[in-house]
Amino acid sequence: MSDKKNSILDAAEHLFAMHGYDGSTTRMIAEHAGVNIAMLSYYFGSKEQLLAAIMRRFADDIFALLDTVDSEEALPDKRLIRWMDAYLDYVFSHHKPLIIAYREFGLISARPEIAEETYQAVVKIQHHISEVLDEGQARGTFRKFDNALAIITMSSTIDNLILDHKNISAAHNLESAPDDIYPESFKKRVKTHMNDLIQQLILAN
Repeated sequence: MSDKKNSILDAAEHLFAMHGYDGSTTRMIAEHAGVNIAMLSYYFGSKEQLLAAIMRRFADDIFALLDTVDSEEALPDKRLIRWMDAYLDYVFSHHKPLIIAYREFGLISARPEIAEETYQAVVKIQHHISEVLDEGQARGTFRKFDNALAIITMSSTIDNLILDHKNISAAHNLESAPDDIYPESFKKRVKTHMNDLIQQLILAN
């Protein structure tokens, strides 16, 4: 992807997360990206397609994380823990697409092509994790549990940390850099907690 195209995506992602889809104009996006407004139409065609591209880039990055972990780890327990660590690292530094997806849920749902692509990406990611859980149970590494609910438990915990980060930071007196969602010390606590959750919920004793 070209530098200009990425700059436009980054600008739209930032503005959509800060001001919402309706509160961000194509002119604002072009100015933030430092490009001519005609470049938005050239690369994406419309603001709606910019939204789709943001969701697509986020999903593609998650798929790449899964593939990387699969290539590095063979055993299901190590793959699951390694994937959780990698995913947390990624969403803590790329949290805006999640905020946009939840904030603009109605907007996405009203656009069948974007909704279907987003839905298929979520299904693919969850199916991949479910296969790892199935493999671990078949090997006897994981205890028997409800795979679907385990995935919901893990994903909803992370989603809440991202979506409610302002209230969580205020409640726990957390101070972070302007462009960061949480301080490093809290991110480490979250990673430790999620690994503990995996140990207690999933791994066989």
